[in-house]
This record gives sequence, structure tokens and C-alpha cells, in this order.
Amino acid sequence: MVRILIISTLSMPVIVLAIVGAIFLINPPQPAPAPAPVPQLSEKEKRIKIKAHVMQDFRNKRWGELRHTLDSLFTVIDLLNDSLKRKEAIIDTLNQKMVFYQNDYQNLEKQIADLQKKLGQAKEEEKKIKDLAKTLSGLKGKSLARIVAKMDDRTVIKIYNQMSNTSKRTLMSSLPAERAAVIAQKIIRN
Repeated sequence: MVRILIISTLSMPVIVLAIVGAIFLINPPQPAPAPAPVPQLSEKEKRIKIKAHVMQDFRNKRWGELRHTLDSLFTVIDLLNDSLKRKEAIIDTLNQKMVFYQNDYQNLEKQIADLQKKLGQAKEEEKKIKDLAKTLSGLKGKSLARIVAKMDDRTVIKIYNQMSNTSKRTLMSSLPAERAAVIAQKIIRN
């Protein structure tokens, strides 16, 4: 029995080898199938695939960052809107001031036009008074007195101021003493 056991122990590997060999003979091993060829992707398909990968990564990992970024952007937008409202208020204030100053400018232009008109009238009146003073300077005694007697004091003073010294003496001597005194006082005050 020991012999059988030794033989059977020694022959066991041989038997196993024989069985394995018989299996390989009956069903030889098949070579590993060749890997399926990776299909070549067009540029558009590559972009779509990359975009899908990025979007998946974005969804998985970046949602918190995106939410924080969006909150920051909305905060910036709110700050910019507030700044815009303040600047619009400043613009409204400046527009109101501009309208006020435009009205003031127009009023000043009207005043200037009125003053220029009055200046033109005053120059015209001065020219007439000079001409009248020149004419009256040629008159003597009673004829000068009759004309000046009908004039108001203001006109007499204006004529007096346009005359030469000799003509001034003649004018004052042609007036009654009381009126000459009043006119002299008015000339001194002005």
C-alpha cells in the first residue's frame, strides 16, 4: 500500500499535467482579443467631449466656488448700481444748476442789451446836448436867457458842462440870480 501511495503521490502531478495537456489539445488557448480600435473623434466631437467633462467636473467640484463667485458678482453689481444712482443724482443736480445758470445768463444778456440801448440813447443825448451847447454858446444876453428860462435845471446843467468857460459865464449871467444859485449848488453836488 505504501507503494501504491508513493506511486499515486508521484503520479498525481503527472496525471494533472496530462489532464491539462489534454484540455489544451482539445481546446487550445485563444489569444487575447485585440483591443477595439479607439475611434478617431472629429474636432467638434473632441470639443463636445471636453466640454461635457469640464461641465461634469464643474458640477461636482466647483458648485460652491461658482455660488461664491456669483454672490461676489451680484455684490459688485449692487455696488455699481448704487454708484450709478449717486452719479445720476449728481447729474440731475448739475442739470438743475445748468438750467438756473442758463436762465440767469439770459437775464444778464437782456440787462446788457437794455444797458447798451440806454448807453446808445445817452450818447445820442450827449451829442444833442453838445450841439445845443455849441448853438447856445453863440447866443448873447436876452435871447439866451429866454431859451434857458424854459429849460429844466437838469438840462441846463448838462448844457453848462459841455460849454467852454467863457460860454459858461455868459449862461450863468443870463439866468435870474436865484435860479443861477440853485443850478450852481446842483453842479457842486454832482
